[in-house]
Amino acid sequence: MNLRIISLLLLCFGLASAASAADYYGGMRIDLATAEKDSIRVQATGAEFVFDLPTGRIDLIQRIPQRRLVGTIAGFELKDSKLDGPNDGECRVTIPKTGMVFTISAASALTIRFDHPGDCIVRGVYQPAQVEVNSNQFFLPDETGGIALYPLGSFTCQAPVEWKAPWSIPFHFSGAGELWVSVFPPRPFDWAQSYEGILHSFSWKHPYPSDDQLEEWRKYGSTLALHSWIWQGTNGSAIGFEKDDSWARRDFIPKNEQELARVIRTAHRLNMKVIAYMSPFYQSDPTPAGIEEFVRQIDRACKVFGFDGAFFDGVYYDIPASYEVMRRVRKVIGNKGILYIHVTAVPAIRCPFVECYADYTLRGETVTLNRNYIRWGVSGWNISNTIGTTCYDATRPSKALIDLMLGAHARLPIWVDDGMWDGRPYSLSAPEMELMKNEYLPRLEQEKNSRPRSQ
Repeated sequence: MNLRIISLLLLCFGLASAASAADYYGGMRIDLATAEKDSIRVQATGAEFVFDLPTGRIDLIQRIPQRRLVGTIAGFELKDSKLDGPNDGECRVTIPKTGMVFTISAASALTIRFDHPGDCIVRGVYQPAQVEVNSNQFFLPDETGGIALYPLGSFTCQAPVEWKAPWSIPFHFSGAGELWVSVFPPRPFDWAQSYEGILHSFSWKHPYPSDDQLEEWRKYGSTLALHSWIWQGTNGSAIGFEKDDSWARRDFIPKNEQELARVIRTAHRLNMKVIAYMSPFYQSDPTPAGIEEFVRQIDRACKVFGFDGAFFDGVYYDIPASYEVMRRVRKVIGNKGILYIHVTAVPAIRCPFVECYADYTLRGETVTLNRNYIRWGVSGWNISNTIGTTCYDATRPSKALIDLMLGAHARLPIWVDDGMWDGRPYSLSAPEMELMKNEYLPRLEQEKNSRPRSQ
């Protein structure tokens, strides 16, 4: 058997493994990984990365919603590069001579690891419609997609004076560090799921809603998020909010296991999925051991109590740790599970390759919503392609808000019961529920019925 046949067999085996990995990576996978004489090509669901070995250039090619070159990275000696994978939703390109490692994930992210001082330059070939910069990290979307850059470690960089295409950012690493490059969106938008409403049961007075409440709420949505008050906590929280600190506890012990079982049983009878407040930001540490224990706790809670997923009240400020906990929790709950993440400020900048493992995102806490924030802060459309939702503590539902949210392909959740936090109402009043019933839900149904079946 010649070497070419062996290579093809290994490639087919690798792609078969990638296809099965897609079952627990939100449908994302490595579609293609090939090494040729002068190039290495790795294709994920949302992007393609082409390593041009003679020139040392890496092309960044967006695949969703259309194929286009969005940027390049230059400055490397790639001639002796080796390809390894795909394995567990990732591929690696290594340079034996220098020890450099390039990792490409199913989430269309490229991680460049610098063990020694080094330089590279990222060039963009489109003009961002929005520029968000936080501690020399860059989120650079346009209406179709884009790239984002997250340097970590000992580095300096120089942002361009203006962002007209082509623009460039040189990076200098004076020691060990990493450059994370996100090409987005990493996956298609799930239209069918976007029409399935989210319900927040957000009341410390009534942590376990009655069967009658569940029957009524089912009219408004099919996923029920139970907030932290289902768990035991110490009376009087450390910061004085509400009645206990269950949002900070790490043991996930129900206040009333029989009542929790009743809620889940009734919800499942009504064809509702139930997700529980289990938050990495408050309830774990961004360390390998902390993530390992947190993922184990979620796995146990889903198996013991019958949850269909989790609600994260923040991920981590640490971006690599956020990526790791997201992909590992997605692996635990599977594609049919629901992962809903509150990311108004944690992480501190948008990370499409982190968000894409979630079904829904929540933003807008303490924020007065406007068109710009809804498009680039709330909506996941052509960014992560998650389904973006918002809080109501600062901006209440109105016909104008419905227009803005639907216009940005974002969705309005239903916050039920009488939930408050720090004295601010989060749940909907009776007139606001009527607005949702008579204005928002009919418009959502009309959009659903008018959309082509192929989408």
